[in-house]
Amino acid sequence: MRRNQEAFFILLWAILFGGFVRFYPVMQAGFPINDGGLFYQMILDLLAHNFRLPAFASYNGGVLPFAYPPFPFYFSALLVKLFQLDPLQILRWLPALLATLGLIPFFLLARELFRDSLKAALATFAYAMLPESFAWLIMGGGLTRAMGRLFALLTLFLVYRLYTTRQRRLILPAALSTVLLCLSHPEATVHTLGMVAVFWLFRARRRDSAIHSALVALLVLLFSAPWWWTVTQQHGWQIFRAAAQTGWQNAFGLTFLLSDFTFELGLSLIGVLALIGLLAQLLRREFLLPLLLLVPVLLEPRSAPTVVTIPLALLAAEGLVEVLFPAFARLTKRQASPDESESTLSALNGPLRPVTTFYLLYPILGAFSIAMILSANALQPAELSAMHWIKDNTPQSARFVLVTPTTTDMDTPLQEWFPVLSGRVSQNVVQGYEWLGREIFSRRRENFARLNACAYQTEDCLAHWQAASGLDFDYLYLTPVFARTYYEYSGLAGQVVGNSLLYALQASPYYEQVYARDEIYIFRKLK
Repeated sequence: MRRNQEAFFILLWAILFGGFVRFYPVMQAGFPINDGGLFYQMILDLLAHNFRLPAFASYNGGVLPFAYPPFPFYFSALLVKLFQLDPLQILRWLPALLATLGLIPFFLLARELFRDSLKAALATFAYAMLPESFAWLIMGGGLTRAMGRLFALLTLFLVYRLYTTRQRRLILPAALSTVLLCLSHPEATVHTLGMVAVFWLFRARRRDSAIHSALVALLVLLFSAPWWWTVTQQHGWQIFRAAAQTGWQNAFGLTFLLSDFTFELGLSLIGVLALIGLLAQLLRREFLLPLLLLVPVLLEPRSAPTVVTIPLALLAAEGLVEVLFPAFARLTKRQASPDESESTLSALNGPLRPVTTFYLLYPILGAFSIAMILSANALQPAELSAMHWIKDNTPQSARFVLVTPTTTDMDTPLQEWFPVLSGRVSQNVVQGYEWLGREIFSRRRENFARLNACAYQTEDCLAHWQAASGLDFDYLYLTPVFARTYYEYSGLAGQVVGNSLLYALQASPYYEQVYARDEIYIFRKLK
């Protein structure tokens, strides 16, 4: 009973502080964090089409197929329709709520795997605090990522229980959860199926389990058919193949596991515990959790850092409970009672209390630090004002390029929200172009990086970029402040290199400055 009470307390602690680090950035930002512009437009498109699936999303010129799994957009559009909610507020709050709710199926899965509520609760706390378990999920684009993770965890729990209990009544719930997973996020579906394969390999190599798996798969195909059949009729089967080619399947997948992939700030406590747990599992020749760690990286490396938080948290609890707890108990020379083994020692009483207390407090500091960083990664009032000015003062057919404060196309709130809030086409936005295939997606990313490099050069760089990319533009949006820490000491002591493009454009006879406010500059290209 004492152990179950401790498990309940630690689970509540995990949900409380897990929810805090997920909701805090949202409260502070005042706008959906980072991305979400494309998904916002897709919600509006569904409403405009009376919930009929359109062939294309009317985002950035309407060239992107509306092929993304649609359940998150239908769910959000239904909330808008029924309760008159603002889609922007849905993109702001719903991902954090879904990411917090995901802690519950994680606990259920961990309890099934460990057959130990206390260890499962400790694993849930580790999962709640790992930065990659919430950073990308609570963003505006986390509408699909968080929903995919929620149904991924629920599917893993239900399928594992189906395999271990052989209860046929679990077939339908497992199928429904898997359908919602498939209709929420494509990468989460791939990762989850890979982890289910590991479960089958270790827990269900039986004829009845094979039949149960086939029934689940058949129901999933049947229930999801309205979506994939409509998409294939509109765009052909190749649309899914095109998106599948953009998952970074290369050597990165292997090198990733050799880095500090927990992304914890300060001491990588959970990562160290996970390493201890991994070594303990390998020494005992238990390979289920190690394979769960490896499979996502091999299947689809791009979003693997967020998925491996699941086995990482499980391994951290394994290292804490099965290795450190017994070791510290022996160091204090505590004598276990006849009915209490070293692995069932009380976590919150006696000699283990300092260890557990440190484990339950220290990761909160790192997670909260990540939360504070995330809260700043959202559109600012000055950027919103500039886009409103663009919408009111430029031709609707105007094409823009944006040189913005970022070094990656995955962390670009202004870039992704620009086409929606300004109503203009951006020639260098990347989001959503994975559905047009690897070649187009890769070229789009290369063009993005090359254009941003022009911030340190002159207008000639823009001409070379336009010739190389084949993308013409009418206006340029420039935010040069991101390079203020870069200086050119040769010849121009103290000159800010990042402002070189700004100075060149202001002096150029081929560009006219039409907007300058709050260190945001807009130039019209003269014909």
